[in-house]
Amino acid sequence: MEVRQLNTLIRAAQFQSFSKAAESLGYSQSAVTVQIKALEEELGVRLFDRMGKRVILTAQGQCFLEYANSILDTIHNARRALSEDAELEGCLHIGTLESLCFFRLPGLMRQFRVEHPKVSLRVTTGSPEELIEKMERGEVDLICILDEPRYSNSWHKCNEIPEEVVFAASPDIDLGHPGPYRVAELLDKPFFLTERNANYRRTFDRFLASRQIELTPSLEISDTSFIIKMLERSSGISLLPRFAVAEPASRGDLRILEVSDFRLTMYRQMFYHKDKCCTREMDALAILAGKTTGNTHGRGDDALLGKLQHFDRPGSYGDIPARPRYFDFGQYMAYLAPERQADLDALLRKTVVWKAATPEFMAGYNGFTILTHSGLTTYIEQDEFPELNAAYKKTAWWKATHVQK
Repeated sequence: MEVRQLNTLIRAAQFQSFSKAAESLGYSQSAVTVQIKALEEELGVRLFDRMGKRVILTAQGQCFLEYANSILDTIHNARRALSEDAELEGCLHIGTLESLCFFRLPGLMRQFRVEHPKVSLRVTTGSPEELIEKMERGEVDLICILDEPRYSNSWHKCNEIPEEVVFAASPDIDLGHPGPYRVAELLDKPFFLTERNANYRRTFDRFLASRQIELTPSLEISDTSFIIKMLERSSGISLLPRFAVAEPASRGDLRILEVSDFRLTMYRQMFYHKDKCCTREMDALAILAGKTTGNTHGRGDDALLGKLQHFDRPGSYGDIPARPRYFDFGQYMAYLAPERQADLDALLRKTVVWKAATPEFMAGYNGFTILTHSGLTTYIEQDEFPELNAAYKKTAWWKATHVQK
């Protein structure tokens, strides 16, 4: 049994396709078939059922997959322990958005190069959906996107940082008064917008549709830098992340408009796939990203929030998207005290006498998938919500579980 055979098994199970597994690993399809057949002969069981072009794990295959993942994790940890003190000198392939690549990543990359000069860096840009697909196929090590909060049991989220999206305008544009403005007051001006399926453009379109407003942009393009140049040289308005327009606005080359009836926050998020062994290079970048943004990697708040089932519906139609605040109680308590999980489960069974959950909440309408459901939720204090934190501390639960000074 070889390590490459285990890797091939995991990829074939992930894609449910020998051809896609071969493509992701750089093998021929026949090589994948030979490796799986050799594994099946050595183990004496059928690992996959062939169903047309799809391959599905058998019950024995599903059982062995867990062992394969465990074996590879053990090998990876052993290699990591032996090389813990060695200088990093591997390769790191990052997928990110063009706007983040231009405005956010250079500082992070510069510091990473100072600390780890022998690591070879490669960056691929694309939309959030394209990058997630590349991560799922194993084509990139980790991705950094700007979007509404994304969660999946298949991903490990390293951090989640709020980024405000604002209306930016040419410095000499005539809007009649200094503001604040309402969106309707801006619509007779030329709009330079990102493409229709871009994340914050999509939210803005939903806002307009909810008010039965049609807007035909004067320019649609995915290149944020080009939009900024257009705003500097031609009269118009756009909707862009604050980090992209802050510098030209500070020089007076742009105006950031205060708009009272549409506020939007997106979240800069870094992920890697849980089937991907986290290399020392990946870990070093995630830790540095946490340091440079004030977030932690590992058992810190953002890592915790990314792992737990939440029950907040992301904001829509112009509301600020909700950063998760309310979480599944059973999962949260099990995370805090894993050694007491059996006791906690027993208490929950006594406390929650009846419960039911659908697979999804308002699927297709900015809802969320229900991954776990113990029957109770809990609020986790976060610095962004001082009013909620204060209200939480007035509850009987908080008073019962905190020593009063």
